[in-house]
Amino acid sequence: MLFLILIQLIQCKYKFPSDYYSHRRDLQTSGQQVVNSTNLQIPWNNIRIEYDFISTFDPQSMNYVAGLLNITKTFLSKHILVRSNYGQLKYNSNWGTTLGGFEIPQTLRAKSYNADIVFFIKIENSPDESYLAYAGPQKSDSSFSDRPTFCVASFNMAHVNLLKMTDILYQTAISTSIHEFLHGFGFIYDMASSFYDSVTGITYQNVTFVVDNINYLSMPRMVNFAQNFFQCSSIKGIRMEDQGGQGTALSHFDRVLFGKEMMTGSDITGQGVMTDLTFQFLQDTGYYRIAEYSPDINSWGYQKGCDFVNKLCNSTKKYPEFCYQNNTIGCSYDGSGVAVCLDSDQLSNGCEYMTGDESYLCLDPTITLPQNQLMHTGYDSMCIEGFISNVSGTTNSIGYGCYQYKCTNGQLNIIVNNLTFPCPEGGNITTPAGYFGQIYCPQNPSLYCIIEDDCPNQCNSRGFCMRGMCTCNIGYSGASCQNTCTTLRRNDQCVTTCPSGTYPETQSQYCIGCPGNCQTCSNFNKCTVCKDGYVLKGDFCDNQPYSLSSIIYLSIILIL
Repeated sequence: MLFLILIQLIQCKYKFPSDYYSHRRDLQTSGQQVVNSTNLQIPWNNIRIEYDFISTFDPQSMNYVAGLLNITKTFLSKHILVRSNYGQLKYNSNWGTTLGGFEIPQTLRAKSYNADIVFFIKIENSPDESYLAYAGPQKSDSSFSDRPTFCVASFNMAHVNLLKMTDILYQTAISTSIHEFLHGFGFIYDMASSFYDSVTGITYQNVTFVVDNINYLSMPRMVNFAQNFFQCSSIKGIRMEDQGGQGTALSHFDRVLFGKEMMTGSDITGQGVMTDLTFQFLQDTGYYRIAEYSPDINSWGYQKGCDFVNKLCNSTKKYPEFCYQNNTIGCSYDGSGVAVCLDSDQLSNGCEYMTGDESYLCLDPTITLPQNQLMHTGYDSMCIEGFISNVSGTTNSIGYGCYQYKCTNGQLNIIVNNLTFPCPEGGNITTPAGYFGQIYCPQNPSLYCIIEDDCPNQCNSRGFCMRGMCTCNIGYSGASCQNTCTTLRRNDQCVTTCPSGTYPETQSQYCIGCPGNCQTCSNFNKCTVCKDGYVLKGDFCDNQPYSLSSIIYLSIILIL
């Protein structure tokens, strides 16, 4: 059975053309030793990713897709580690000439790759298909870890208008590319029985289970993260998507519960966020560890407790993540744009969301704004109720608009025509002399400061934004990837040598520090002291189950 994941305009879906990778381990018995002690000593190094196109397409489309792939490679190689001795990968002649229905050219079948994983890429133009892209693993490293090594992916240009491409649309396309590569890395429910603890080499107990016809994935780091994030100690597994049909169901996190998380089946509005839930999934597979990183924050459901987790929109509480009056206009939950209350797709599961309209996405500086309302769009813009104008008699027919905002010490401020107004919870902004109208502050203004993580100019289509920091394509640096750089990069700086305490990473050409959640280390892959709330395990820092101490720590993390 072959696993290929398709991103649709409305949903993400599997495709099943021919065989799944032939070296996939059969379903494992819980608690089985699958990696021996010798192989567990192989060092962790940044993953080496290579790709090749299996056929030609028009030059503009190929350049577009190659740009997405190059940024994807840089981002993932910067953050993800694998056990690697820097060996080569080569296509096995016993596999035949096709993988996943893709005809692999003889030149690529004869090629040796200095890589830990290889993607064969196809570009297609299929207007009758609603997917944007699909991908899946085909062959694995059968020598010791069963980690995917050869994958296929296809990008459907039928739904891409290159003439109307903007920085924010390009950023969304990179997110799609990363989403697909992560499916290739092994983000597949049916592989879960083969996942194992990377320290012991032993598979997990009861990694999947079903309650009330809902499928759950239960691995320790993911569960610990969810318990702490929601503040719900009864969480025993991660709810997987049960809607959308074959390929969407099971193969993504449940969108009703996890909102804008990148590895849900589709975005509700705006861009998906790559949170620690996805990073912990990668670590729980046993194939990967995490280098220095700062994941996105998902405000959806944050600290809402077990009632939110178990009841969602069916709770007697009216959670602001959901809306309750169809077709009403307001702001999307994350404030990224003007939205309408809809239950309009297969992943809503009976809940209604404020669904954004691309024509009124506040993050997009190219949208047309109403006249005389002093609005602002871009990475530092949010949707808010009301309007302010310096022209008497101006009206706002929808009652909402896009305005510049800035957070200072957790305090939300709205900026209008270079005037800064504090926006307290439940309060409003009264216009000064010479201005007209009023702005009504949101009920939870600190929420917008928690998720203040967009990057200037969406990285200028030269990088991928995570937690307010661009990971720039090789050759660029800066807060928005605005500068050329022919040497190494550290954060947004171009450097000739890595600063003390950081280490050069050749695949991404970044200087990286201690492993994820590590306080002090002796190398990029060897922690000695973990940050508060984490425990040292096999040279890396693992999270812990929900406790009062972890509440305090998570709260600190969210306001940094």
